[in-house]
Amino acid sequence: MLADLVEISCPYCGEALAVEYDPGQGRRQSFEEDCGVCCRCITIELRVDSRGRIRARTLTEDGTSLD
Repeated sequence: MLADLVEISCPYCGEALAVEYDPGQGRRQSFEEDCGVCCRCITIELRVDSRGRIRARTLTEDGTSLD
């Protein structure tokens, strides 16, 4: 697996985090990561546009987004 990094902010504590994702898994991805600071579960939704730009959306466990 070749992984790339994307920068996100934790929707709970606001900490900036770099998380790995696999660009070979398609233009739309959703996965979960624990925050390295507050240890809460973050759902991350990634979208890659036709120019290769990444849009990351972070969600809390109840589906709330602070983006």
